[in-house]
Amino acid sequence: MFQRMNACLIAAAMLVCLASGVAAQGAETGDDALMPAVPFGKFTPVPNGHYRPDPSEVYKAVIRLTTKSEADDKPNQSLAKVGRLVNLFVSEGVPLDHLKFVVDVHGPATPIVLNDEQYAKRFGTKNPNLPLIKALGEAGVPVHVCGQALAGHEFEQDWVDPNVSVDLSAYMTVILSQGYAHLSL
Repeated sequence: MFQRMNACLIAAAMLVCLASGVAAQGAETGDDALMPAVPFGKFTPVPNGHYRPDPSEVYKAVIRLTTKSEADDKPNQSLAKVGRLVNLFVSEGVPLDHLKFVVDVHGPATPIVLNDEQYAKRFGTKNPNLPLIKALGEAGVPVHVCGQALAGHEFEQDWVDPNVSVDLSAYMTVILSQGYAHLSL
């Protein structure tokens, strides 16, 4: 029981650091050592930082992503923070298969899951979030979208990029994810 609580506390502590805005650059910043698993979400090493993950543990989190993008032609900053979270764990020796993270998109963030055609109709540019969504999926971090949020935005399900799963409801996803830490961005 204590190990599970400790794992959840570590994940929550790391997410608080992420939310504080430390080094939120994407792939264009270069240094592969600071983006070992996902080419977005560069982080700053903190050699003497506390609350470091145990590489032998499995970490589970549903990450509720509701923040609207700051710019339509750049990846959503909260989605990039998920990439940073993955990179932080991997940099500490945690294998990707020990990260059971699920990104759950809803609310004002919902448009980030649209395919390029539908995104361009609304924002005049290809969807800059799709490379990050694909990279997260390749790292074992699936991205889901709330079906109710799609309906609320008047988006059709077939407008969603194929790398994103449509769930009945974001709230249902959170409730049914027993044993997972619940984090919001």
